[in-house]
Amino acid sequence: MRTLADWIPTLAAKYDTPDLVMHLTAQRLAGRLGITWAKDMPDSDVQAVIAAVDARYAR
Repeated sequence: MRTLADWIPTLAAKYDTPDLVMHLTAQRLAGRLGITWAKDMPDSDVQAVIAAVDARYAR
């Protein structure tokens, strides 16, 4: 399990985006993937959300 504090700040820094914006973006994409958004999430769900964020920002 990974907490939001483990990966949201890193992802936000990667794309030079405020943490809050990244949090909301990741949460929205998780919903589209059918992933339950929680403070603690399984690594597989986190990786799926990170992949979706990477795809979103790669446009």
